Amino acid sequence: MGRTPWRILTLAAAVLALTAAAVVAVAQRSDDSRGASGPAASGPGRATAGPSPSPSLSPEPADLPDGPSGEPATVPAVRSFEAADGPGWAPGGSARVVADGDGPLDDEADRLAEELDAGRADEGARAGDVELVLDEDADTGREGYRLHVEDHRVTITGSAEAGVFYGTRTVTQAVNARGGLPEGTVNDRPDRPQRGLLLDIARKPFPASWIEDRLREMAGLRLNQLQLHLSDDQGFRVESESHPEVVSEDHLTKDEVRRIVELAESLHITVIPEFDSPGHLGAVLAAHPDLQLRRADGGVAEGAIDISDPAAGELIDELLREYDDLFPSRYWHLGGDEYVAALSQDP
Repeated sequence: MGRTPWRILTLAAAVLALTAAAVVAVAQRSDDSRGASGPAASGPGRATAGPSPSPSLSPEPADLPDGPSGEPATVPAVRSFEAADGPGWAPGGSARVVADGDGPLDDEADRLAEELDAGRADEGARAGDVELVLDEDADTGREGYRLHVEDHRVTITGSAEAGVFYGTRTVTQAVNARGGLPEGTVNDRPDRPQRGLLLDIARKPFPASWIEDRLREMAGLRLNQLQLHLSDDQGFRVESESHPEVVSEDHLTKDEVRRIVELAESLHITVIPEFDSPGHLGAVLAAHPDLQLRRADGGVAEGAIDISDPAAGELIDELLREYDDLFPSRYWHLGGDEYVAALSQDP
């Protein structure tokens, strides 16, 4: 019994030795097989082979496979895809984006043509082209679309501009990921009406160009709302003519905001402004300390404005009215959180 553990250890050592030998043998065979065509096998009359090129992640048009195909590579994934036999579609030198130049899809067509480095045409779609179609009777929903690929041609149909636009995002994503679109039919629509990003530029200011880049990324992901958190204790980040004293050094000008809103609208994104009140007003109260809310013991209630003072209401009202035309969104966010008014009962 006392020698049994040693026998087990001896057996284990033997197994490890055999395993190591097998690994060495496999590695040796692998090296030998590589050497048959690699530099080690080079000799008189034999050309030295260089490293094999890495496979392309974006195949050329000729590389797109025939036969039943997988769904387009997109984020988010398309809702449904019916595969078909055929070569699919990839942008070529003669590719055009076809849409009525005087119609509502003209801007969408121009954008896609620029992104694909393709031509533009008002009518007469042919092989190699992408055609954009607005059909109010199409059963796609306002943000849905149907994308059909057949005979080297793409047709995107939607009942509204937003849906056709999202179809063009599927085209650009598929081209960037795999070089083109597979043969077949996509039926796609968002499963949520509100899909957004909250960007806090009050605590961390960002330049207008950076925000515009985020809008373009959002559009590719089919997001349709950008909530801009413009004011908080740490800063007030948009130009004001009625109360310039509250504006932080790092801020967006009104012209920059207009450009952001205009770009967002062209990408079917709604910009929702957020101006926090009556709490989180530290940046405003730094310029108006007389409107600071105080606790029962006389201490300062950080970031809170004294709503019992009529001047406080006038200040907030003037700021909001100033920005009414700047942000045409039907939605506004006015905060309302973390404010305790009854400080005599809850000091």
